[in-house]
Amino acid sequence: MKKYLFILVISSIFNNVFCQDIRMVIPTFYGSSINLNNEAKYLDLGKKSIQTILKNINYSNIEANFKEGDTISFEISYVIGETGKVVKDYTFVKSESNYLDSEFIKIINDFPIFTPAISLIKKTPVGYQFKTFAKFFFSKEMYLIRISPDAVKQKEIKRNFKILPLFGNCKKDNTLEEQSVCLSNGIADYIGRYLIFEEKGSLKTIRIYLKIDKNGIVGLIDVDNPNNDIKEAFKKVIERMPKLEPALGLENEPIDFLFRLQINFSN
Repeated sequence: MKKYLFILVISSIFNNVFCQDIRMVIPTFYGSSINLNNEAKYLDLGKKSIQTILKNINYSNIEANFKEGDTISFEISYVIGETGKVVKDYTFVKSESNYLDSEFIKIINDFPIFTPAISLIKKTPVGYQFKTFAKFFFSKEMYLIRISPDAVKQKEIKRNFKILPLFGNCKKDNTLEEQSVCLSNGIADYIGRYLIFEEKGSLKTIRIYLKIDKNGIVGLIDVDNPNNDIKEAFKKVIERMPKLEPALGLENEPIDFLFRLQINFSN
């Protein structure tokens, strides 16, 4: 029998798989230090790329079929030429939104000039293809929120939420940090009590994305695990959860609340 350690993270996650050519020095994004090692440069490329895209998206013509809380994933690839400029013909973006794909491509093609990749063999600038995968959800205002560790910081929670959703004996007069711990423990205990699935292979960590709507109903947005049995097990547990007291905004109005629950498994 597995023991479960549940940790609530009021944030989201952006995943990158590091892949580098050890025969070259990876390009540097505008404003970044050229003294970073190759792995740090790769991660910096991903972070700065997404930040720049999010700052420049025009949402005016986005498809009407998206709603708050929906998730969307993007496959992104672009080539940095020997001069440090993005080679426009080789920019590739794929998601469920044709409009956002075109917006991403337009923004990427207008990226500032990079410090180009350098061949360690020839000691000269060379072309470099950067690939990444990014996942987002739509906010109440229908903006893309990156699913990453720093997507929603505590100061943002304090600014946008007066009271977090209350589970069981959680008290609204506690601090937001205390409410967060109480909410975490309440949902974790409930899931731990009712979650049943046949274990397959070595299971270490699962992240689930939840939404507690303004009526206090808990909904499952996504399970970050490819095992369909596990996904279905979580779905069944979440569907039977009791209604909570919803989160309250600064004007004491009920509001939707999105967050991530990270589950670490230990023997």
